[in-house]
Amino acid sequence: MSRILRIPKVREKTGLSRAEIYRREADGRFPKKIHISANVVGFLEDEIDLWIEQLRAERDSSAA
Repeated sequence: MSRILRIPKVREKTGLSRAEIYRREADGRFPKKIHISANVVGFLEDEIDLWIEQLRAERDSSAA
């Protein structure tokens, strides 16, 4: 079961600014947010972890 991370934790985990997270989400380069309530959104931690792993794999494959 994945935890739901609010934006401060997502920023901490990824090193991205709030604006960059939402910009990448809008153009499909970052996991989609989920609505927790009417005015609250979060991101699934396992999707963020997978995104980070994909970045690592891209880095490693381009270095080879």
